[in-house]
Amino acid sequence: MAGYWETVLLHAESPGNVGWLDDANAAATKGSPGSPPFMATYLQVEDGRLAEARYRTFGRGPAIAVGSLLTEMIAGRRIDDRLTLTDQDLTEALGGLPPEKTWCAGVAISPLRKTLQE
Repeated sequence: MAGYWETVLLHAESPGNVGWLDDANAAATKGSPGSPPFMATYLQVEDGRLAEARYRTFGRGPAIAVGSLLTEMIAGRRIDDRLTLTDQDLTEALGGLPPEKTWCAGVAISPLRKTLQE
C-alpha cells in the first residue's frame, strides 16, 4: 500500500467499528456481498442521533479505510448533520485517495444515505 496517506493507512491497518450491529434498527448495502465493491452500514438510531455505527466491506485498504472513518464521523451525531455528508467530504477527511480509488468513498456514502432516508 505504498503511497497511501497516513490516515488511510491508519484506518486500513487498524479499522474501527467493523462488524454487524446486533441491535441495529437501520441498515443498507451497496453492491453484492463477496464481490467488490461492497459496503454494508448498520446503525442504531435513537432520538434523531446515530448512537452507534458499524460497517462490513469486501474490499482492500481504501474500502476498509473509508468504512472505518465514516463510522467514526457519524457515530454520536445527529442524523440531520450527517445527511449532507458527501463522498468528497469523506475523501478529504482521509487526506485524499488515489484517483483510481476515489469510488470507495461513494460506496461507503451510498448505503449511509439510503439508511438515513428510509
